[in-house]
Amino acid sequence: DLSSLTNGYEMFAICSNLKTFISDLSNLMDGTSMFDYCSNLNTFYSDLSNLTEGNEMFYNTNLTSFNSNLTNLSYAYEMFASCSQLTSFNSNLSSLTDGRNMFNWCKLDAPSVANIIYFIPQRDSKPTSSNEIGSIKIGIGISNTDAEKQAFAQECYCDSWQDLLNEFDS
Repeated sequence: DLSSLTNGYEMFAICSNLKTFISDLSNLMDGTSMFDYCSNLNTFYSDLSNLTEGNEMFYNTNLTSFNSNLTNLSYAYEMFASCSQLTSFNSNLSSLTDGRNMFNWCKLDAPSVANIIYFIPQRDSKPTSSNEIGSIKIGIGISNTDAEKQAFAQECYCDSWQDLLNEFDS
C-alpha cells in the first residue's frame, strides 16, 4: 500500500526485474527518477493526480503507453526520455512548466501529439533554445518524409506540417 507516499525519489531506480507496476500513488508529489532505468517496466497503472515533480520519472523504461492523471504535473524534465517504445500518451498537462526533453527519443503517435498540443499551457514568450524552460521535445513515430509528415499533421487536425509546428509555437 503506497497510498500515503508523497516522495518516491529514486524509489525503484535501476530495478531491472520490475515489469509491471500497479499501486495507489494518489498522494505522490515527487516522483523524480522513481522508475529511472527500470528497463523492463512495460506496464504502469496508478493515479498520479497529486504529482508535481516527475523529472526523469520513467527515463529509459519499456512503456508502450501511458494514461494517468497528471493535472498537477509542473516539472517533467526528461520524464519519458529514452522510452523508445512509448507510442501512446493520454494525459492532461495543463500545469506543465518544464517539459524539456520530456518525450525525447519516444515514438508518439498523432493522437498523443494532438493531446499534448491541446493540454500544454500557453506561454507568453517562446523559448530561445531547446534547453530553456518552456520548451518541449517530442519524439514521434514517423520517418522524415514529406508525405509522412503531412499525414501525421492531418491526424493531429492540422492542415500541414507547418501548421502543426505553428500549433506548438503558439
